[in-house]
Amino acid sequence: RYEAEAKAASLADRAARLQIEARGALELRERLEHEVEALRQELEMLRAKTGALSSVLQRVNPCDIETGLLTADKFENVLRREWARMQRQESPLSLLLCSVDRFDEFRDWHGPAAFEAALKRLGDVFRSAGQRPGDVAARLGPGLFALLFPETEYKYVDRLADGVRARVRQLGIAAAPSSPHKLLTVTVGMATVIPGSDLEPDVLRERVEAALYEAQFQGGDRCVRYRTFQSIRIEHWDAVNDGPLTEDKLRSKLVMLGYAAEPRVYRPGQAQPSRRMPVDRVEAIVEGKLRVALEGEAWVLQPGDFLFIPKWLVTSVEVVGQRPVRALQALSELSRAPVTAVP
Repeated sequence: RYEAEAKAASLADRAARLQIEARGALELRERLEHEVEALRQELEMLRAKTGALSSVLQRVNPCDIETGLLTADKFENVLRREWARMQRQESPLSLLLCSVDRFDEFRDWHGPAAFEAALKRLGDVFRSAGQRPGDVAARLGPGLFALLFPETEYKYVDRLADGVRARVRQLGIAAAPSSPHKLLTVTVGMATVIPGSDLEPDVLRERVEAALYEAQFQGGDRCVRYRTFQSIRIEHWDAVNDGPLTEDKLRSKLVMLGYAAEPRVYRPGQAQPSRRMPVDRVEAIVEGKLRVALEGEAWVLQPGDFLFIPKWLVTSVEVVGQRPVRALQALSELSRAPVTAVP
């Protein structure tokens, strides 16, 4: 009996201690939950302040922190501003998109510190690509950069792009730790547009993106300019269905297509300076061969070829061979203007 009473008292004492410990644990849990909630609220407040500070910083200094280049949002504003300015001046606007090859893998291989160091050096290269006050460099994504060159014709863009690509290679940054001889490279797409009232900046952006995609498809580490002739309509005289080629038949064909034609003669050695086309136009060749350059790309037209040239493109022509070229220069009926024939 004595032992049973002692054991019962011990169990009761132990149960009391456990109850006290449970109450203490519950109080501790409640206190910790309260502290966690307070820390969560403080964290949310700090995040809100950080977001507000970042927004203010973007307005005061709209530059990418890691490279010092313009941010994507600020670049969009600059692009639209320069587009409007070049439209008023009827001057060309050139855009380059530069994608650092396998840059995501570079970050995984080398780590954050090396990635940030490489970004800074790349930013210096892109910033120094343009030498004039209006030239702009921006970082659009982790490894994507944009270079904007107002009043820069297509014939200078190749040189600018090649210079950027060469300077990135000259940095001598190893692409992967396992291949120190393989250097970090860049792929460049480029395009030039003379802004017009019926065009939007998206036209330039779409062209340069297409050029960049083509360069990447070819394997990267190269520069590719948007090829105007890929989007230009070219037709050929069908002798089987239309019969022998004559000037009258060619003129009738153009009328059916909605174009009014006037005769034009291009003579060998005759200077035909580059000019911006204000209206849609067709060059239709009757006799001879004519080399037509659009935005720096050349195409030789043969008898029976129709080249449909959209307005706002910069074009020039040159006779191939020593014989004059007889052609019909046709304008859209919707925007017809007098065409002076060359005697």
